[in-house]
Amino acid sequence: MWWWRLERTRQAIFSMAFFLQHSMRVCAAVVAILQCGVSAAATGEPHNTPPGSLYPQFSWDTVPLFWHSSDDSGPFNATELDFIQRFPLVTIEKGQSIRKPPVSQDAEDKIVAAAKQIKTRNATVKVLMYTNAVMDWSMYKLHAYCEQHQEMWFHNEMGKPVLIFGQQVFDVRPEANRRVWINDLLTADKSGYIDGAFVDRGLFALDIRTANISEETWKEYLLAHDKHMLEIQQAMGPDKIIISNNKDYDGVSARMFERFFLKDFDGNKPYADLLALMHEGNMSHIAEAHASPCTEDVFNVTLAAFLLGAEKYAYYGCTDGWSVNTGWLTWREEYSQKLGVPTSQPTTIRTARGYCRNGTANRESYASTSPFWEKLKVHARKVEFKRHRISHWIDEYKTSYPDEASPILARVFSTGTCVTVDFNTDPPTSCIAWTGGKVTGSPICLQTV
Repeated sequence: MWWWRLERTRQAIFSMAFFLQHSMRVCAAVVAILQCGVSAAATGEPHNTPPGSLYPQFSWDTVPLFWHSSDDSGPFNATELDFIQRFPLVTIEKGQSIRKPPVSQDAEDKIVAAAKQIKTRNATVKVLMYTNAVMDWSMYKLHAYCEQHQEMWFHNEMGKPVLIFGQQVFDVRPEANRRVWINDLLTADKSGYIDGAFVDRGLFALDIRTANISEETWKEYLLAHDKHMLEIQQAMGPDKIIISNNKDYDGVSARMFERFFLKDFDGNKPYADLLALMHEGNMSHIAEAHASPCTEDVFNVTLAAFLLGAEKYAYYGCTDGWSVNTGWLTWREEYSQKLGVPTSQPTTIRTARGYCRNGTANRESYASTSPFWEKLKVHARKVEFKRHRISHWIDEYKTSYPDEASPILARVFSTGTCVTVDFNTDPPTSCIAWTGGKVTGSPICLQTV
């Protein structure tokens, strides 16, 4: 329909304006990928970013990590604060101090108080506030407002409220409602301790039959939802981090993969999730790759996949949930292993067996006759001229590569740390040979050929 196309055009125009100030970064990434095939992360840029800029601190010295959790019992204690200081990018979840009076109320104030605790110790940590673009969580002050102004809630054609897990849904179609939502975030931002927001339900799915919503109403809502996501970034400003959960927006600075690589909520298979992570780096977006549940097998393969696809400002995490007792206070041995700058993009190899065993001397013999990265360059170039939308990019990937033999990919880092992932098995088989001698996952990459 004409209005759908008109709205997409408007979003594209806004996206272009938002990213003008980052154009040099984007151009550098595109040149590195489409011309040289060399990682944008390996350009020799400084590891750290000056305070006051959009991006968090970043280093390739070890695995770059993020932290996203809360302590429902009250303010962070000294042990928790010591641990959180290790992470350059932190999100305070909705459950922060939820059991502290006023119980299950004033989440915005409690999150700001926690952010102040962290910032007081280390002002360089980027601290974000958890928000939800769709679900009206009852512990927020915004919910109390909505109870008094029920036009804030989404109703179906029968006049009944649309619920998700028993909770009200924001009606973001009216501009006035979107402004109320954004003003709640801006009020927290005025504290000076908030560097942006994690926006849950960036990818919004709903069974419209159960909700008794017409297809026309649903399309109208989705358009308003996308507009809302862009307006959040616009209102907060270009130097504030807005993380969209499970969906990429050209005009939004960051994206989380909530269940990266294995059964991700975006519906993509492991191979497509890897491509999507690489695309985030190519667009100079901040990316969070979260693996869950964090069993040993899940940890091994998702960490390897992350290292294959990560560019600068990509961060990893592996936990079983979002409270501090679900893994957010666990430091794995791999997190202290030496990594180094990537020496290339992922390389297609014939076999993972022994690839990491003999350093670089013998790796030319492993080269595949059908290089994955060469095909990806052609594919990325085609889609860049199309719509610049990651959703379209992944859809193109699904239709362009359905029958190809699954690749075996490898990547080497400047310390000698070496990673391989074999996509011919389900789940993929991974091997990380750290420069210090530790092996994560299958030892196949160190076995004799």
